[in-house]
Amino acid sequence: MVHARTNIRRAFIDLLIGATDAGARIYDSRIYTLEKRSLPEIIVFSDHEEIITDTISWPRSQERSLRVSVECYVKSGNEVSSAVDNISAQVESLILASSNLGGICKDCRLEATDISLNNDGEQPVALASLVFAVLYRTLENSPEIIV
Repeated sequence: MVHARTNIRRAFIDLLIGATDAGARIYDSRIYTLEKRSLPEIIVFSDHEEIITDTISWPRSQERSLRVSVECYVKSGNEVSSAVDNISAQVESLILASSNLGGICKDCRLEATDISLNNDGEQPVALASLVFAVLYRTLENSPEIIV
């Protein structure tokens, strides 16, 4: 079995794949070499989780708040602001169409969006980073199972 975090990231990818300007170019890894010729692309990853144990008896119940980042990369050009806004709007609409990601979590909400331009390399790349908070529960001895 895989950790619940993996299933949550997969839910994000399932909602996005084929439904944004990135098409099928959506990856579950922060460590990924972008091919500028294939942009736009989206990378989904989780990098922080807070856990509150809220019962005394074993196995204790844990409420978890997972930070999931969705990074949208687009080629820089004359309409870069519109392109990055469009793909951001697509991601927001798809992820937030259901506040519980199709029933696998208690709540999912957008917490922040950062937009930047990366001038490294031969062609600049625009990046929109959308940060979501995903609330879910597990038992401490079963981090793979969302309860």
